Amino acid sequence: MTLPSHRRESDLEINGASQDTVGAKKTACKTTQRQILRSEIEKLKNRVRAFTGAFVVMISPVLLAIVLKKVSLTGTGGRYQGRIRLRALEAFVDLVQRRFAHLAAVTLQMGIMPFLCVMVAEACASLPPLSYVAPRLVAACRVLVFLSNLLLMALGCGILLLFHSNALLVLTICSAMALGVAAVQIRYLCRGVADAGAADDAEAEEYHSKLEQLLELSAGMTVMMFLVLEFVALESLLRNTRQGQAVKRGQTFLGVALLVSFMASTLGVSLMNVWTTPHVISGCVVLTAEFMRVLNFSFHALPIAAVVVLITLDVLPHAWKLAVWLPFFPLVIVLLVLLARYSREAMKQQEPAARGRGKQGPEATGSSTASDPSSSGEKKPDDPKPASLELTKVAFTGFLAVAVPSVTSASFCVPSAFFVLFSAATVLLGLLWRLLTHEAEPPSCVLQAANHASFSAHMSIFLAGIAFWVMAAFALH
Repeated sequence: MTLPSHRRESDLEINGASQDTVGAKKTACKTTQRQILRSEIEKLKNRVRAFTGAFVVMISPVLLAIVLKKVSLTGTGGRYQGRIRLRALEAFVDLVQRRFAHLAAVTLQMGIMPFLCVMVAEACASLPPLSYVAPRLVAACRVLVFLSNLLLMALGCGILLLFHSNALLVLTICSAMALGVAAVQIRYLCRGVADAGAADDAEAEEYHSKLEQLLELSAGMTVMMFLVLEFVALESLLRNTRQGQAVKRGQTFLGVALLVSFMASTLGVSLMNVWTTPHVISGCVVLTAEFMRVLNFSFHALPIAAVVVLITLDVLPHAWKLAVWLPFFPLVIVLLVLLARYSREAMKQQEPAARGRGKQGPEATGSSTASDPSSSGEKKPDDPKPASLELTKVAFTGFLAVAVPSVTSASFCVPSAFFVLFSAATVLLGLLWRLLTHEAEPPSCVLQAANHASFSAHMSIFLAGIAFWVMAAFALH
């Protein structure tokens, strides 16, 4: 039995219309996926750019010193201090000496490659025929970031092996940290946990903004810690025997400073990896504020303070040793003022709450509603951005540039001692200023303490500039 011709025509029209609808939906779905992919690549590109910039700043001085022959890699390296000489250990240190320049160059190139992958992925995501290549390049970028992390740890271990007096201790610490970091990150890379997006565009923007701020903090602190390794290596503190007193002091204080800076830079570059590619731990990368305070204090503030104290102890003579605590004096004052204001604000908040318990009815409800700025429809002011780390980086670089040569030559002069003390105070206050403004919505007492820290940091760098002026005047005569 055949259908009438008009029914066959209507069925064809319906089927054609349904096919057109399905095709339109598929096209719209592909377009949406490409837009989401381009948005994610754009946000990843910002973080990878900061990651690559930190690698270039950390590794370029090493290669520049080797090219300009400022550092001789022959005849250096630690030795096993014990009854039995380990030939394998000595052979390994000799291998590091011969291939150190190649290791630094490969690490630099590996740190630049993730940004190149992201740039190519961004271009491929805009071209429909090559859109399938973009996700694979993003995955390659994540792997390259992880490999760059391992190579930077190997480079830091190589610097320690070249210039530290106890190669076995250095190799043990480096191996333990490298294996621990690699095991944790490989585990999460193999799990392949995807980056959990936010509920809407506003939350997603805030999520990626927090990631960029965390990455900027970790990158700045890692660069500062790696500079300690480079300055000591370039000055050849622990391998020169020109003055026995300087070598002995370097073995007691600067040897510990080297190990602290290596461990801090290793943990810092691991955090950089986490903030750059957040899929390696979970979707909840931006954790609670309390956890982030502990994390920043443990992995950033404490290592910086320890290195500053250890190097300052080497610069100051025996009669000036107690002056090593002077840079902490303004820091403690700011924290005490913050504690006092926080306690006063807590007491003020408790008084209205206690009065409100005795009130019932619409009066108490109306007063609480009127006091709430969100219910009144008032627009909240923009959240202040975290303080920049540029002042802290410059002060720390000047601190190392003056302090490390002073230990090398075992020389002491009053202007250089004051410059070291004031620049150390600037570093500590600048770090406190950054940590106080790190949260998105800090309380008013924290903002006031951040202003005090900022003023004290700039006053300290002003006094350090006067000391540097005196040093330059003495150098001209």
